[in-house]
Amino acid sequence: MDVLIDRRRVEEMTGLSRSTIYNMLAKGTFPKPLRVGIRAVRWRQSAITSWINQLPETLLLSLFIVAKNYIQEGYQNGIGTHHSPLAQRS
Repeated sequence: MDVLIDRRRVEEMTGLSRSTIYNMLAKGTFPKPLRVGIRAVRWRQSAITSWINQLPETLLLSLFIVAKNYIQEGYQNGIGTHHSPLAQRS
């Protein structure tokens, strides 16, 4: 039998904030919870553990897509890479 965990435990396990969890849920990039009451949800611990275990591959892909889109948008707007947030740091 799988253990059901509350949001606070999910936050502890993932290091994500409440708002990030719900934003990711809305985007379909985080495991869906089970409704256990009118105003209560729980997650299967195994679903959270599986999500965490596949993070490196998923995270790298996400970072690549974000970087690619940032660079493409910059060039389309005539900005170029010299205006990247990383280049502006001193």
